[in-house]
Amino acid sequence: MQVFDRTKDILALDFDGVIADSINECLVVGHNSFAAFEGRDDKIDELRVLDEQLVAESKRLRDFIRSGEDYVYIDLAVREKADIQNQADFDRFTEKFSDLRPTFFDIFYRERERFSNEQRQKWIQLNPLYPGMKEFLHRFSPKEHLFIITTKKTFFVDLILSAHKINLPEAHLFHANSSLPKKMIISDLMKAHSIDPHHFYFVDDQVDTLLKVRDAGVHCVFAEWGYNNVEQKEKALQAGVMCMTLNEFYEFYQGD
Repeated sequence: MQVFDRTKDILALDFDGVIADSINECLVVGHNSFAAFEGRDDKIDELRVLDEQLVAESKRLRDFIRSGEDYVYIDLAVREKADIQNQADFDRFTEKFSDLRPTFFDIFYRERERFSNEQRQKWIQLNPLYPGMKEFLHRFSPKEHLFIITTKKTFFVDLILSAHKINLPEAHLFHANSSLPKKMIISDLMKAHSIDPHHFYFVDDQVDTLLKVRDAGVHCVFAEWGYNNVEQKEKALQAGVMCMTLNEFYEFYQGD
């Protein structure tokens, strides 16, 4: 991979698993969403009140999610005692209950909105930035060369960044979904700003996403510090995708 040049190169980052270590918040919201789905009123605001084995299994399954509502599927999978060992198993499980996706989507984001409104400080604390990330984002210059492309709704991204006094223009935050995937957002972004693909770098912690985005001709980096496992890293390496630790990421993109 060529040397990153901030004067002409663009850096686009995923959010959860790249910028923010949001797993605790996501699992809390997922638990509360599933409880609401089942008609139970046992909302929590931290994971330590739950059974340790349940939490451990939920964190293992997190490596396979693709969007927010999948956190509700995690709770369903735990309840069903589903045998999920890899991405294909998880995808088959969610497809089996695909009729629940719109409901899970609505209830998950409604619960996240409630939690972030009613307990803002607690919610922010459950979404810590990775060590050194706050300083990296503050120092990165020029800011017009930095974008965030994530399946997390940009309203929540902005809440977390603002809590750390990190201000990016709204036009630099993109919410990806099934009808507007990350590859399409990146292609449109390069077209709108006349960016050569060789000057565009995208960092994500999900290998399947990177393999799709790579077709746009951009540099792709697999974030080892995010939510992934050894099998997924091996898949990235075999496909020729650059893998980086958090320290390697800072070293490569610091450019001071």
